[in-house]
Amino acid sequence: MGLTAKDAFTTLLAGLTILVALATTQGWGWPLLGSYRGGVVVLGVLGIAAGCGYSAKSWSFRSPFIGLGSLLGFAAMVLLVGGLIAGTETWFVALAVDLLALWFVATLRHAASFGRRPAARLS
Repeated sequence: MGLTAKDAFTTLLAGLTILVALATTQGWGWPLLGSYRGGVVVLGVLGIAAGCGYSAKSWSFRSPFIGLGSLLGFAAMVLLVGGLIAGTETWFVALAVDLLALWFVATLRHAASFGRRPAARLS
């Protein structure tokens, strides 16, 4: 599989996630980032809608990265809902860290599978 343009795009999203986290926690005054609840919404759009929506379309449970990625994806959804309800720094930072961990696991999975043939798909 190897690294692709999709990985470059998700790396850009990871960088934006870091910027949003810093802008929100440090009070940089960016639009939509005046509260932790607003920051959670922006992270939700960046990380979940854009990142997951642009991810690979095929996967296999043969890879240990898939289970970890699935767990991190589920945690992101829980943290998103919790962050919207609570609107606290703890939930916001936890979501940002989770999304960055998810990016790292996905990128590591792609890099580790460089030169391997993809698993056969079931039709």
